[in-house]
Amino acid sequence: MKNMRKVQSWYSIVAALWFSIVMTASCSKSIGYGVVNWSIPEYNLTATDVVPILVRSNISKVYIAELNGQKIEIPLWQLTFCSSKREANAYIKKTAEYRSVYAAVKLDGLPLRANPDNAGKQVYRLRENQIVKVLWKGEGAPVVARDKPLEGDWLYVMTNDGTRGWGF
Repeated sequence: MKNMRKVQSWYSIVAALWFSIVMTASCSKSIGYGVVNWSIPEYNLTATDVVPILVRSNISKVYIAELNGQKIEIPLWQLTFCSSKREANAYIKKTAEYRSVYAAVKLDGLPLRANPDNAGKQVYRLRENQIVKVLWKGEGAPVVARDKPLEGDWLYVMTNDGTRGWGF
């Protein structure tokens, strides 16, 4: 009878240990990958770095990512979520040219648009000296003033609160 209790106790310990290993492993399984859009100096992350995403919290508006074996919280707007490494690499390739490009807005009220077209829906108005992160350059409708096309490019940018849009 004594040996039976020892065996049951041993099985309980092994079962508890196995359960905790399974739970720990399942808790660290990523749901995808986050590509950093706006550098995060406190975690030594720069634009186009990739981190495994464990959880997305719409309540706290953060991703829980794994970095150097630790779980960290990153605001949703600072990452682009990718469901696979292949998708993350494609996004990095698309944004590579402007990886380190931030710009200060020179004109107060400059609109950001939903499409690279001066007639596109306005999604935001930039303020003078506001910093934006340039994500990529795109092709769009020419901007015309006094019957002449203006010189410049359509850039897809992100503000420091995560708003994204096209600016000329």
